[in-house]
Amino acid sequence: MFLISTQVVQWAMGTKLNELEPWARIGLVVLSIVMIAIFFYGVIMWPDAPIKECGAGYCGKHSQAYTVADYRSFKRWETALFTVWPIGIVASLYLRTRKRKVS
Repeated sequence: MFLISTQVVQWAMGTKLNELEPWARIGLVVLSIVMIAIFFYGVIMWPDAPIKECGAGYCGKHSQAYTVADYRSFKRWETALFTVWPIGIVASLYLRTRKRKVS
């Protein structure tokens, strides 16, 4: 998982991780892992998202029934996703500017 996430970060940044300061490198890798984990958690848990009110309960886009607890859990995940991803993108743009100083 770590190897894959470092390769994804390098591809997305267009720069190599060893050109960055150590704290920026660690931050980018951790941030990438967290963002990917949050995204795939939702994809696995709710493959027919979004969940919305329909009839007497809640259902997804394929009319699969969900409980109130499932709906609330989906809404928490959705809020986390739409909070963490924009913050993560801005933070990663900042971190990739932190190049190692050449002595």
